[in-house]
Amino acid sequence: MATDVAARGIDINDVSLVVNYNLPEDPRSYVHRIGRTARAGKSGMALSFCTEFEYAYLKNIQKTIKQTVPVDTNQPFHKEFSPETLKPKKNNKKKQKRKKSKRR
Repeated sequence: MATDVAARGIDINDVSLVVNYNLPEDPRSYVHRIGRTARAGKSGMALSFCTEFEYAYLKNIQKTIKQTVPVDTNQPFHKEFSPETLKPKKNNKKKQKRKKSKRR
């Protein structure tokens, strides 16, 4: 296991599985991570966990790699969500203007 920074420059032969416990914000980092399984003509598997907060990262990854990343819905932690439910909630509190105090 390694972070993106620690993994760079390390050459490990025969990596057959990469597990992403969080999706990177930059899709190129994802490509770099899963590329560890495809060295020297070999193949492997990448498994990624994704929360609803990382959904936008998943969409950017799919756009970058021009492929759909399959989602395993047959597991106890799967949650259906739509892009509409992921929009940030607006803060309806009106900003209160501060009254300037007069110094005497």
